[in-house]
Amino acid sequence: MEWTHWGKEEMEKAESQKRKAKRLPDPLKRTEERLERKAAAEKKKAEDNERKRKTKAESDRETQERFELREKLRDEKRAEKAKAEAQKTTGVKTRRERNRGRGQSREKRAKTSLGAEGGSMQSGGMQALGRQQEGLMQGNYGL
Repeated sequence: MEWTHWGKEEMEKAESQKRKAKRLPDPLKRTEERLERKAAAEKKKAEDNERKRKTKAESDRETQERFELREKLRDEKRAEKAKAEAQKTTGVKTRRERNRGRGQSREKRAKTSLGAEGGSMQSGGMQALGRQQEGLMQGNYGL
């Protein structure tokens, strides 16, 4: 079959229209595709949010479990202490037992007395304390 000039033009025109259709799809098709992409994105976002909500609920539950376990251990320790306290012999306490935890350590006393002179252990506070004691031994009485 021979191509006529007219047939050739028709074929070129048809091919041109096909290429044009590929380049610029019809507006309805574009709108449908856009809506489909939008729906897919919304669905994915909803799934992500659901997954996040599940993981958050799970982590909250784990945190709550740890907190309850800690509370339980604390209560057990308290019960043990109370039981040990109840088992102790009730009687007259020695002077050391009565005064236990009341006294200050020597370091604390030294620091508080140095507070008035403005010294600290790091900034020559021990030297200041030494001078104060030397003065007291020589009879200056801290004047």
